[in-house]
Amino acid sequence: DAAGNTNNDGGDANNTVTLSVDTLIATPTLALAQDTGTAGDGISTDGTVNVSGLESGATWQYSTNSGANWTTGTGTSFVLLPANYAANSIQVKQTDVAGNLSAVGTISSAISIISFTVSEAAGVVTFAGNSSGAITASIDASGTATFTRQGITATTTVAQVGTKVISSDVGTALVVTLNGTAAADNFTLNIPNASDITLEGSLAADSDSVVIKVADLSGVGTAGQRSLKLVTSTLTATGDTLVFDFVDAQDTVVLSTGSVITGFTTLEVRSGTVDFDSASVPSGLNVVLNSGAVFSVAQFLALASAQSGSGLGQVQINITNQTEYNQLVAFLGSQSAGFLAGTTTNVDPTSTFIPTQQQQTDLDAAIAAVTIPSFSFSEANNSISFSGPATGPITITLDNLGTASFSRQGGGAAGSVSSLFSKTLDVTSGTELLVAVTGTSSADVFTLDAPNAGGFTFTGELGTGTDELVIKVDDQIVGYDSRTLTVKTNGVSSSETLSFIFEATAGNGTNPNDRIVLTAQSTISSSITTLKIRTGTVKFTNVTVPAGVTYDIQSGVVLTYDQFITAGSLISITGTGELIITCTSAQVASLNSYLTAQQSNQTQYLIGITTFLEVDGSFVDLTSPTYSSINSGLAAITYPGIPELSAQVDALQVQINDIQGGNISAANYKTILQISTALEVLNGIASIDGSVLNSIQTAMGVWPTYNAVTNTFGNDGSGIYQAVADKIDQNIAALQLTI
Repeated sequence: DAAGNTNNDGGDANNTVTLSVDTLIATPTLALAQDTGTAGDGISTDGTVNVSGLESGATWQYSTNSGANWTTGTGTSFVLLPANYAANSIQVKQTDVAGNLSAVGTISSAISIISFTVSEAAGVVTFAGNSSGAITASIDASGTATFTRQGITATTTVAQVGTKVISSDVGTALVVTLNGTAAADNFTLNIPNASDITLEGSLAADSDSVVIKVADLSGVGTAGQRSLKLVTSTLTATGDTLVFDFVDAQDTVVLSTGSVITGFTTLEVRSGTVDFDSASVPSGLNVVLNSGAVFSVAQFLALASAQSGSGLGQVQINITNQTEYNQLVAFLGSQSAGFLAGTTTNVDPTSTFIPTQQQQTDLDAAIAAVTIPSFSFSEANNSISFSGPATGPITITLDNLGTASFSRQGGGAAGSVSSLFSKTLDVTSGTELLVAVTGTSSADVFTLDAPNAGGFTFTGELGTGTDELVIKVDDQIVGYDSRTLTVKTNGVSSSETLSFIFEATAGNGTNPNDRIVLTAQSTISSSITTLKIRTGTVKFTNVTVPAGVTYDIQSGVVLTYDQFITAGSLISITGTGELIITCTSAQVASLNSYLTAQQSNQTQYLIGITTFLEVDGSFVDLTSPTYSSINSGLAAITYPGIPELSAQVDALQVQINDIQGGNISAANYKTILQISTALEVLNGIASIDGSVLNSIQTAMGVWPTYNAVTNTFGNDGSGIYQAVADKIDQNIAALQLTI
């Protein structure tokens, strides 16, 4: 039978039968297949339970709730779902083929099957599972993060984690491993509910930053205070920046006892307050504040500086006794101006030491002596405006691409501006601009549009190219206006062009009826080889101008007698240039002698220039007998500009027609000679004065290709040269026939 009894009666009913009755069955034994935690602690990420001691052919059941419910098992194991199981709550029993039921086998200790998963949705990273303890995040320089908890590494990774919110339970501790590179890396941690953050790993190189975003747990607009333990002592960082970034300016984070900040050289606080009083911070820190910070006296004495580019920085110092007060005042007295910049510094209202009225006055004076006022800028609609209590000149540090940074009264404004050359500097009237330029080996152009500025001082190395410093002079008044301006170029090197570009407004059109008078404080250095003026008049009579300077004029210039006779050429390609020479009656004869000498040994050329003479402050009539010789002398060194030359080229048609008809006269030759001479002078000026070469070349153009076989010119030229060639081509056949 099923119990193993055998029938041995041999067919004899009188034989005796012996029966074996099976009443014994073993108690099953069960154990975790893997204890993935600490050996013997009953904590595992693997819920497999192995069952042994099962009889052959027996059936078995298991319970995970102390026998309240049973599940039929298969094979020799079953799997527990992630959960915590009390001692003896996991049970197994078996029934053999004879129907015997075994005693219940149990796991006598508590068991925890743990899990940990990560998910991401709508920019929020969330965690699930029953694992506990600190969450470890490993983040690389690209922002890709992997998360581990209680030995379980989640299979989901998160890209660009710095742009997302890591949503953990309130009070969760996080251990963040940062894996920097040799580049300047920026890590952002947005962990609003964390109460304990430990930074580990390595930032690898200087100039890295770690941003910890602090959420407003009290709701936006409601002042809230929370405690945070922050430890960076296990992070390898050198010369890097630690940033606290708040959601709400009304919130305060108090770094709790046990907080240790090391490795960082700059601490930055944005839009909120951080109380460092109970934390351990390194000496030599540069503190950058857009909001508030609280320091103990010892911490404050160890700072390298505390600055606020926005002017919103608030420094509070927790003074506990008279000795600390004395140390603080003595320390401030030993610092130079700029130790505090743009900040408001006060005694922490929670300090146990309350200064007397006189002590507060003395402390305020000591703070004021080392504080530089704040200075900032803003940009809108291509206009740069400045704010803050800082006064005095504005320093502009400017590269050849127009990238600019600003400072004033020793305080640097946060941030920089790109493409400054196409933007307007909105400064208060009379503001002096100190412009530090950095050029390249190319021909760089630095343009500054500051309509209200009272002065420009240029310094720096412009490079080896022939560069241009452009001052755009806005038309402040509709109609004629004249104002003074101080310009200094003695701080720049190499051969440069200084340009004054007046604005052509609706009120003034394009008439050069506005005037800038350079003050006696102006300095035009020998590095300036060309002075360019457009749509306005510049009066140089108060300034020493280097000898040999070329004036590239499309409007007006006023020079003294001495400035005129030592100048290089004065050129107006457009033919609209006006020169006013100012002299005394005693200098009239000398001017006449100079012009007479120029006729026989010409070194100066006036091209496209109309000249006026002012004697003892009054304009004179150059056509009058008194000044006729001066007028003749000026005419002898004056040559046509491009418009007049173009008209003469047009007149060639008439002259050539006359030649074709046999009417060859001195006037014919004179016109051709004038054009030839003018072209020769312009070419000569271009070859010796590279600063106006481009202007002349553009206006003159290039000669077209000449075909010696057909005696004709091509159409690949431009400007005046092509026009002359076209006239010749139109008439050359007839001219040859006439000849």
